[in-house]
Amino acid sequence: MTKVAARGRVLALDGDLCFQNVVIAELEPAFEVLSCRNVPEALTVLGLPGEVRAVVADLHLGSGPGGINLLSYVRSLMPGCRRILLSGAADAGEVQTALDRGIAHVFIRKPWERGALLAAVGIRAGYE
Repeated sequence: MTKVAARGRVLALDGDLCFQNVVIAELEPAFEVLSCRNVPEALTVLGLPGEVRAVVADLHLGSGPGGINLLSYVRSLMPGCRRILLSGAADAGEVQTALDRGIAHVFIRKPWERGALLAAVGIRAGYE
């Protein structure tokens, strides 16, 4: 079993390609990262065989459903999956509501310090 297989899969969504690449670069050494640009694509990936241990989603994904909508769906479909919300332009009330309702476990503001996302996903996925 490889290190990646032992650590598990993380689904990552960000509407901004630059931040998506940063998310992938930070997480890929420790996790298998499944990258998506929108919620419909993420739903397809979630239907594939294999366990997704954590979902990292941007609050704003452009047109269509946003990160909170996806994380809410993930919570109902896979309650054990860890959910991390990202945003650089977040409404504090919207984020706090998502945290209070258990839609997201963690909120990380963009830009974050190098290693912060990996630590949050690692801890939240049960790997320290």
